[in-house]
Amino acid sequence: MASTVESRALHDLEKAGAHNVGTQVQSSDLTVDGARTTGLATGLQTIVEYSEVARGMSGGRMIVRSGRVPRTSSEVAFSKALDKKLGHPTRISVFSGARQLDVVGIFVDPYETDLLGVYGGPNLWQSLPSSIRGSFPQSSSSVMVSWDTLPIPDGASVLWLFIPAVGGGPTRRVRLVC
Repeated sequence: MASTVESRALHDLEKAGAHNVGTQVQSSDLTVDGARTTGLATGLQTIVEYSEVARGMSGGRMIVRSGRVPRTSSEVAFSKALDKKLGHPTRISVFSGARQLDVVGIFVDPYETDLLGVYGGPNLWQSLPSSIRGSFPQSSSSVMVSWDTLPIPDGASVLWLFIPAVGGGPTRRVRLVC
């Protein structure tokens, strides 16, 4: 479910003539318990790339190898490499037990075969408990917006997008340079 600000931005793009407007949530801050995301003080950190289609986009280069694409905010699919690293779990815990998620599929990205990735179901990032902000204050996400057939106005070099933070934090203003 998009925020009011995000909905307004998407509506304005469509009103301006954009087609196939879509959004995708992305983050490198998802902490999967057991994936050794303990930081540099105890060794190299494992970065888990998170993405979730929020509206109108496909899964990109993701090819489902087994299972299915997540359909709910309590489901995820793992990259083949992450699935192997974690021992093929069917259920995981994230952010030190703040949320339990079912693993419903395994995917590969043919261009990033070693990707340690998690593909979340609709609204998963937005549905994370607000308590995460206290324990993991740097956890953030970005929203990628894509569209077709909307020319950038003459002289315009910057677009602004307003994005609400996870767990009810402040809305952020993001500058898109064209």
